[in-house]
Amino acid sequence: MVINTWKEYWEVYEKLCDSLNTRNRKDLTLKLDEIKLYINGSRRGYTDFLKALQQLVNKNRDRLTKPENQFAQALIAELHDALKR
Repeated sequence: MVINTWKEYWEVYEKLCDSLNTRNRKDLTLKLDEIKLYINGSRRGYTDFLKALQQLVNKNRDRLTKPENQFAQALIAELHDALKR
């Protein structure tokens, strides 16, 4: 999955949340909403968001479907690459 813009990034994020909500994984969606608050426009905020997202995905990998894992990995990879630029 290729993400080319920040708009696409947040669309994938929403797809992940929607999928989790559909499967009654609201605890994970609430956690995703919490970690999104780390983003405050600064590089540090995005770095904190990335770390928290990685931890959440790693801790709950077995609770995610294959598509959800793909969404999450695409989000992590894109943000990781953006922060290296």
